[in-house]
Amino acid sequence: FFSGWQVENPTGWSRVFGMPPSTVHDIIHSDTEEVVAILLQVILLPKTPEEVEVESCGFAGLARHKAFQKAAGAIDGFHIWIKAPSGPDGLCNRNKLFPSIILQAVCD
Repeated sequence: FFSGWQVENPTGWSRVFGMPPSTVHDIIHSDTEEVVAILLQVILLPKTPEEVEVESCGFAGLARHKAFQKAAGAIDGFHIWIKAPSGPDGLCNRNKLFPSIILQAVCD
């Protein structure tokens, strides 16, 4: 998880969002379990070398850069609604009308 904050561990998240470290730990683990539970329903990885080649060429073509020839798949990010931390209004609002952290995963 990456929220845009320079936070390296649950204790840092605890300080930023005003929650006990154990609560942060529980949230991270429960959210991760939710993602893993649906992983194979939403992520379809190539099964053969030929399928990997087709996917890789597609990513390289979209990106117009050969560095993406090793990419076999990606998932877009999404906003996770959070309780706003103390501080200036809009600190975590990004382009949404609610405070959020961003979950983004990429697989290759």
